[in-house]
Amino acid sequence: MRSAAKSPPRLEIAATADGVSYVMADSVSVSFVAADVFDNVLMLLACYFAWDLCYPRAYQLCSFLNVHVLKQSMTGRKSSSFVKLEKQISLIN
Repeated sequence: MRSAAKSPPRLEIAATADGVSYVMADSVSVSFVAADVFDNVLMLLACYFAWDLCYPRAYQLCSFLNVHVLKQSMTGRKSSSFVKLEKQISLIN
């Protein structure tokens, strides 16, 4: 499995008995076995961290998880929806 050149990392979960998942990006495919959805998302976030990439604006969920679950700072651009969600969360806390 390969992805298009210069494409951002994305997660693909194969429907196989052995539970193999793939992170595919820029003509590269990394396979791994994950126990659940959390492990799959964590691997995707780890690839962005290891490869020192910024999340595409369309992947605002990854940015949210990175900031609020993994407690990492966000250096990239934030969409207006992301900023609004952060304000609402700060009101709850």
